[in-house]
Amino acid sequence: DELKIQLHDIAPYVKYIMLSCGYEPLMSKHFEGILKMINANYPHMEIGMCTNGMLLDSKARKAIIENKVVNTLFSLDGVTKETVERIRVGVDFDKVVSNILALRDLKRSFNRVFPQMYMDFVLMCSNIHEAPAFVGFCKELGMDLIDFRHLVGNVYFDKHDEMLSSQKEKYNYYRRLIIDESKKHHINVRLPEPFDITTSFNTEALPVVDISHAMSIKPDVQSVEVTDAGDGHVSDIGDNDFSFLSKANCLRPFNEIMIVDQEKILPCSYYSEIMGTLTDENNLYSIFLNEKFQKVRKKKILNRFDYNCLNCPIKANLLPTDIVS
Repeated sequence: DELKIQLHDIAPYVKYIMLSCGYEPLMSKHFEGILKMINANYPHMEIGMCTNGMLLDSKARKAIIENKVVNTLFSLDGVTKETVERIRVGVDFDKVVSNILALRDLKRSFNRVFPQMYMDFVLMCSNIHEAPAFVGFCKELGMDLIDFRHLVGNVYFDKHDEMLSSQKEKYNYYRRLIIDESKKHHINVRLPEPFDITTSFNTEALPVVDISHAMSIKPDVQSVEVTDAGDGHVSDIGDNDFSFLSKANCLRPFNEIMIVDQEKILPCSYYSEIMGTLTDENNLYSIFLNEKFQKVRKKKILNRFDYNCLNCPIKANLLPTDIVS
């Protein structure tokens, strides 16, 4: 009910709603109700979601299929149980993979295009050797796209020795192998650009990656009956529709709005200043058009320095934005 009120004024202008990067949407007891509310009241709105897959049980999969979610974004940072559970503390590798396989099979059983299934892989010095094998594994999982991205240090994670900026040759070497595997398995990947160096990586004594355990995991049993509600849809609106802003150094303040902690509004997840809070006097529409938000957009059009963008990983080329052809 709260989300419906928040969306009401801005909904006609919203193409896509994401539930929800930085948080786990399946922890909410209202997850199914939120999907039903959006699907019933705002059928023009495309629904996406980001999950670690631990809670992707039969009930959650049913809600995703029946409410026409257009994409699901997962995160695994390796292809072996040991690596994934070391990095993502508390995750059960077998359970996550089993749940993803069950969603893949459910989608296929209805001959559905959606949800498109995307996978994130955070590249680190200690796991990049698994990245090439990860590509083929993601093909088995039914992924449509793999998004490889560099580790970005922050106040919660300060292991800077894991950042590949300290082992640039290693990244460039494995980047080529990842691209080769993506061609072999016909799966799209996004990858950060190679580091501009001339030195080469020492390939002696490279670790062997055994994916036999990962490949042996079976899909979770779908214990709840699912009704085929028809496939989702994706409109052809994209960044090209913002071509009149081609001189702006960032499009996010123009085509994105983010709710944090159910009340704080940001122009993107990396911006450090809050644009407003949701109160009885404010809603998403009024905040998106307020003077503070407008000043941010003006800075982007005029290419002015913005202190609040200092920690942007896209600006630092740590996150990829284009599919590698």
